[in-house]
Amino acid sequence: MTMHRKSVFLVLFVLVSSGLLPFMATRDGDVIGWETGPIGSLDGYIEGTITNGTAGLTVTCNATKIPNGTGGTPTPVSFTTTSGPGGSFNITVDTSDDNYQVINYVVTISPTYYLDIVKGQYIVQGTINASETHHVPPGALQLTDAALGNLTVRILNGSSGEPLENAVVTVSHVPDLPSMPFPQARVTDSSGEVVYNDIRAVETEVEATKLHFQDLSSTEPSNTVVINEGGMTTVTFNLTEDPWPFETIPVDGAASANVSRGVTVLFGQEMERVSINDTSNYLFLNSTSGNVPFHIVIPGTDNDRVDIVPDDPLEYDSYYSLTMLAKLRSSGGGRPLWRSMTVEFKTELPPSTVSGRLLDSISMLPAVNVSVSLVDQTVLSDEGGYFNFPLVIPGLHDLVIEDGYLYQGHSLEDIEVERGEEIDLGTITLVPYEWGSLNITVTSGGAPLEGAWVKVLSSKLSDDEFNLTTDSKGIARFERVRSGNVNLEVGADHHSTKVDVALVQAGKNNLMSVALVEDPLPVTVELTDGSGEGLAEITSDLLVRLPEPVLFQTLNVTLYVLDSEGDRAGTIPLAPPQDGAEENTYLVRVQGNLPLEREFEFVVSSELRALDDGMPILWRDLVFAFSTPEIPFAHINGTVLLEGKPFAGIRVSFKDQYGLTDRDGSFNFSIDLSSPVEEGLFVVNMSGQGYIPFTKELFVEGGQTVEMGVISLMPLSGWYSVTPAPGQVDVDPGTNITMFFLVPVVEPERGWSHAVRVVREGGSAPIRGIYILEDGNTTLVFRPDDALEENTWYEVRISNDLKTTGNLSVFPVGNTTSFRVRPPRIMIGLVSPAESILDAFPLDGRLTLSFGVSVNRTRIREGIDIEPFVKGLVFSWVSSSEVSISALFLSDTRYELSLAPNVYGLDGEPLVEVFSLEFSTTDSYELDHSFLSLNLIPEPSSGWETGENIRMSGTSQSSVGYTVRVTLEDILLGETTVDENGTWSLEVVLPSEEIEGKLKVTLSVPGGPVAHEEEFDITVSAAASSSPQGGEEDMTWYYVAAAVIIIIIAVLVAVLYMRSQRKKAQDLLEIDYEEVDGEWEDPEE
Repeated sequence: MTMHRKSVFLVLFVLVSSGLLPFMATRDGDVIGWETGPIGSLDGYIEGTITNGTAGLTVTCNATKIPNGTGGTPTPVSFTTTSGPGGSFNITVDTSDDNYQVINYVVTISPTYYLDIVKGQYIVQGTINASETHHVPPGALQLTDAALGNLTVRILNGSSGEPLENAVVTVSHVPDLPSMPFPQARVTDSSGEVVYNDIRAVETEVEATKLHFQDLSSTEPSNTVVINEGGMTTVTFNLTEDPWPFETIPVDGAASANVSRGVTVLFGQEMERVSINDTSNYLFLNSTSGNVPFHIVIPGTDNDRVDIVPDDPLEYDSYYSLTMLAKLRSSGGGRPLWRSMTVEFKTELPPSTVSGRLLDSISMLPAVNVSVSLVDQTVLSDEGGYFNFPLVIPGLHDLVIEDGYLYQGHSLEDIEVERGEEIDLGTITLVPYEWGSLNITVTSGGAPLEGAWVKVLSSKLSDDEFNLTTDSKGIARFERVRSGNVNLEVGADHHSTKVDVALVQAGKNNLMSVALVEDPLPVTVELTDGSGEGLAEITSDLLVRLPEPVLFQTLNVTLYVLDSEGDRAGTIPLAPPQDGAEENTYLVRVQGNLPLEREFEFVVSSELRALDDGMPILWRDLVFAFSTPEIPFAHINGTVLLEGKPFAGIRVSFKDQYGLTDRDGSFNFSIDLSSPVEEGLFVVNMSGQGYIPFTKELFVEGGQTVEMGVISLMPLSGWYSVTPAPGQVDVDPGTNITMFFLVPVVEPERGWSHAVRVVREGGSAPIRGIYILEDGNTTLVFRPDDALEENTWYEVRISNDLKTTGNLSVFPVGNTTSFRVRPPRIMIGLVSPAESILDAFPLDGRLTLSFGVSVNRTRIREGIDIEPFVKGLVFSWVSSSEVSISALFLSDTRYELSLAPNVYGLDGEPLVEVFSLEFSTTDSYELDHSFLSLNLIPEPSSGWETGENIRMSGTSQSSVGYTVRVTLEDILLGETTVDENGTWSLEVVLPSEEIEGKLKVTLSVPGGPVAHEEEFDITVSAAASSSPQGGEEDMTWYYVAAAVIIIIIAVLVAVLYMRSQRKKAQDLLEIDYEEVDGEWEDPEE
């Protein structure tokens, strides 16, 4: 800009700013208001307001920039601003270049999503200069509200119709419209919906996507929607789910699944075996009954298939579902199922059935075992005459009842059968032929043959009509067989088969017997010592011949001995089979000799097996029967005398055979022996008549005569004794009961407890224990299981079950003795001190014992001993049953107090056999030792004189045996001991000299420290003196003589008193004293 122009602008600025130069101009009929801009501004301005405008609108000025003068090229320019509140705007136009002018501008506004344009341009043909402000007239630029509505988009699963949550929905931008001021893509909620509010009311496209579903645009033929203005437009779209990663048999929606199968799942990829084999990953349901129990089968090793197999067949015509949970994993650990997936199917209709009932037209009873055919099926009517075809294909069929032995044929034509139909033909009557019953008895070797088969052959048909098996009696019974000749075929395993003809008469029970011949057994048995007629010598063994080599462990043989009835009564021991001299033979030796006069059966078990193939050789046990020769009778004779006299009818016996004496006492009877030599007991038993039985062991041979000679029987009295002795009352509880017999006795069959019983007096139940027979069966000891009860009477009851050798009763009516167990021993109890301080017993302590009963005090003193020895042992009796013991114990010493055995109460009650008590002392004095009383005569307060006699006495607590010492200023006046009653007394003589000081009386353990001390302040004064007057001098000797006599008498009394006290002390203290030098001392000291 030149200086000239700058000067003009400066002048204009001053004029305008002072208000002296207002300016207005009009152009093209429009009022254009412009005014100068700010003085010195290099830009021009365009301002205005958009009708119905808002802040934030874009306002643009497009103009042409031309150079001043001639030449130059016009250039388009553009200036933009954003509206303020209410749509106001101010565009700055760059006019700063003096070489150019800005001319012919157009002001335009842009629409928004919510506003449409009514007037969008304002055109000016002219120039805008620097500092000029052009005004756009009101209404020149105008907007209006756009047409809006609301949109709800609902996305559903196209397969199930269920809402899809988390599907992404996108509304497309409509061309030529401003962009949407909100997100185009939104996610569906749990109801499968998204909502767009204030959206342009136009036609727009909707897209929806979700994982594992196909995009909406790829499946829906039209995915556009027209949004209605001012309201809510709702549209629903279906998404098609991706194909499931598996196939099933039956497929989803199948309508006739087989009830005998489950569901096969084909995954098409290798799955984790543990996962697909886990039943908790599946849910198998019946729509009516709920859970279906099932198990899983995984065919092969590819792990790409599972069979869900129900435990029971599925129900017909029912709905089922199989749900596979998303927990299923592939072999790589992935989860191919993105959600639980359910396959539903319906089972097939039930098969068609045809049933009915056949009745005899005459009896109206069921027609049993009649053949009925339908299509290609044939069944027999059951015991009720019913028949049933459970699986019949749909169609038109004929029912044929065949002509049989019993009934004429019959048929029903054109029975129409539909799928799932159950047809009941009801009752069909059949016309019977004439018939009778037939019983066939089959034997083998003359004995009934069980298990044989009997067939009644049809006269018209080639196959079997009837087929039965014989029972244990060899009988097969046919209840109804057509009358006339009936062909029979009879056979059995290992027997020949036989064909025969039976004549059956109508209405009768027809009988027939058929004998079959058994095939020879391939094994034979021979006697090694005997005749061919089956008679064996007693030394015979047996030889088994076999057809081929056998497994030795299967050759099991047994030798049975038979009783008189021919039944097996026992077995004979055999040695294991040994190889015989010939090939395939075995020798079986009998251990010992065979008994005579017996029959035997040697059995080879059917367990026998061939060596090469292990197949059985025998179809039944082989039984070889034989016997041994008879034995001649033996004889026994002799004579029986009772106390030297013969008696008739006395029974004598050998084993189980017997004879009787005649009037001369003689006997002679025969013995039937079971072996050539028999050992047995010969018995003459007259114990019931009071005589000792006679027995003798004999060895008797067949044909022998045994001479017994004369047998003399003696009375039974005094033949046994019992301890404890009858009536004994001091039996120890641990005592055994012993019986001594003159002759041997034997245990009865029912046991000792039935022959000898020990019971509580008045009771019946015997006490338990064991019996021991000793000393050649002459001593029987009963040892009770538990100790006998104290102070209780017991009875020993011997019954007539007690027998001597030969099983002879010795007590016709039994016998009883009785005894008493001593009273219970009395326990000794420690009353004091507590057991807890026995290991810290004080030196001055006392032991107090309780005996529970009154005792002899002297016996107790004599019976109690304390080791090691103690001095000053004192017994203080609390009561007749309780004593307190004290002594002069040494410190730190372990003592044992014991009581001698066999000490009894005053009434004979026994104390415990052994009693001892251990305790240990300490060096302490825990008891309270003091003078309970202390007497001084005369009292110190009355004044003492030299040479005066002072009597002292007192009692002391817990101090028996302690020493009492009296001293005056360390001068010993005397000492004594506390007696068992806790008392003491002492007489001392005061010194002959005057003295003033302390008199001490102390209490101490002998040789030990002082336990207690008492002190007295005393004064000993000289005795008062006086001169004799008159006849007093003549009386002096008289007084002296009297004093001597009194002293002698006092000494004698004291001696007698001390002797009596010594006796008492000996009784109480158990200490023997003797007089030594005029004093009583313990000799042990």
